[in-house]
Amino acid sequence: MPTLDEAATIERLIDRIGEALAPTTGAPPFELIVVDDDSPDETWRIAQARADRDARIRVIRRVGPRGLSSAVLAGMAMARGDVLVVIDADLQHDERCIPALVAAIDAGADVALGSREAEGGGYGPFARWRLGASRLGAELARRAVGVEVGDPMSGFFAVSRDRYQELSGQLNPRGFKILLEFLARGPEPDVAEIGYVFGRRAGGTTKFNGGVVAAFVVSVIELTVARRLGRRRRA
Repeated sequence: MPTLDEAATIERLIDRIGEALAPTTGAPPFELIVVDDDSPDETWRIAQARADRDARIRVIRRVGPRGLSSAVLAGMAMARGDVLVVIDADLQHDERCIPALVAAIDAGADVALGSREAEGGGYGPFARWRLGASRLGAELARRAVGVEVGDPMSGFFAVSRDRYQELSGQLNPRGFKILLEFLARGPEPDVAEIGYVFGRRAGGTTKFNGGVVAAFVVSVIELTVARRLGRRRRA
């Protein structure tokens, strides 16, 4: 769980994840790793207080590096599970879908993503301009990764440990769409999509800005080139 200024929501999400993955639901045991970029609102302090009472929770407070993708990879490097799930802390992702994501990986998928484009999914209260920008970005991303996937811009997804270990030395932590790295690098993955409805932001502020857009465009170009060169070498 990468965080930045999510003090208002993090405890609610921790509670909700605990409910979604409670033993009574048949879900597997889990750990929760919070990777906080030294939030001015001290999100890390709230998370650490919970970790002090719950051994399943661990907290990384990063005072140097910044960025969502690098935060995700820092958490994955520390994780011990067979399935690695990424979820934002602003309550826009539906934690109740986590068991379905895990089940898809257990069934053989390399990547399983919470999809706004799959059956049962939707963009919820997305502003029209954000919806248009998201779908344009998704089309560019599909061309970059060369994989048929409905929602490549999702920030809510699961990766098998095998896929992570296979690609860990190749992943570029730039930008905020780390999912694209897992889709584009290495052999073409087996992908599953689980529909969910994108929620309204319940706290924090959007990280969407001009710098994020520029980093995304650079990432798309790099992945397109890398994928084509990789295919030529394999051929």
